[in-house]
Amino acid sequence: MAYKKTRDVAGLLLSRAFIRGINDVSPMKLQKLLYLANGWHLAIFDKPLVKEKVQAWKFGPVFPSLYRDFKRYGNQPIDPFWEDYNYSIGQDQPVVDLLDAVLDKYGHLSAIQLSRLTHQEETPWSRTWDGTPDKSIPDELIAEHFRSLAGH
Repeated sequence: MAYKKTRDVAGLLLSRAFIRGINDVSPMKLQKLLYLANGWHLAIFDKPLVKEKVQAWKFGPVFPSLYRDFKRYGNQPIDPFWEDYNYSIGQDQPVVDLLDAVLDKYGHLSAIQLSRLTHQEETPWSRTWDGTPDKSIPDELIAEHFRSLAGH
């Protein structure tokens, strides 16, 4: 399973959410859902879902390219057909299954609820955030956290 581009996974995540009737995916909610999907991917497959490193920003874990791509939406829902992305990623069944599982578990939560979840004490973000800009959250820390959530 090769690393994916952040925008491709985000596009697939948005379309899978839309299919499930989850129509409140704002930029913040998308950031958190993709972070969760990446975390579970690290825990299950021992490698990140996307090429881009997630960073600890003041308001939580952020994929910088995703922030740039969607900041124009503010706190409004993103159009699930926002622009072209590599639709062939939808043929990667393990990725589709993982995104569907993340949406089943977390998709009903609001952006604020997801933010609270990722900001809890002892999460990878809380253990990394120190006010330093552009500081990546180590993949090992994320994988360890999600493995502990799974009971491994």
